[in-house]
Amino acid sequence: GGFGWVVFVAEGLTLNQVWAKCRECFSSSFDYGDDLDRSVPENDRTATTSYARRFRNRVEADAELKGLSAFTLKSRHIPGITLLERFLLELWYCWRTDGGHLDLVNWTLCTGSRDFNGCVPCVSWCDNGLRVGRCHPDGARGNFRARSAV
Repeated sequence: GGFGWVVFVAEGLTLNQVWAKCRECFSSSFDYGDDLDRSVPENDRTATTSYARRFRNRVEADAELKGLSAFTLKSRHIPGITLLERFLLELWYCWRTDGGHLDLVNWTLCTGSRDFNGCVPCVSWCDNGLRVGRCHPDGARGNFRARSAV
């Protein structure tokens, strides 16, 4: 119920490729170096084969998961969005709404990914651009929310 948005990830698709498309389509900035594939090496799902995941059809990340850290979500066996999937969701939503964006108020914790230091990438639309930051996996704040993946 409510998981009406589907993200299709094509075999072989990389973070660097999708990030380049994001930067081509709208203003974008991030806390990582030039090579996202190397900076965010750990992902629950990768494009070794094509796959699809469903997410709730809402602009802001899941209110039901606000204030829960990545550690807590993992201990509860709640699968979350990866950074690659979040980029694809942003691109799809921007196309679908003719310029709309996700996470205008909150940040999506990409709990399905970890960076080279074990931190969780987080994504928001702020200052008229897509912003990628990072959060410690035990960090929990009300404006940082995961997106459940099914």
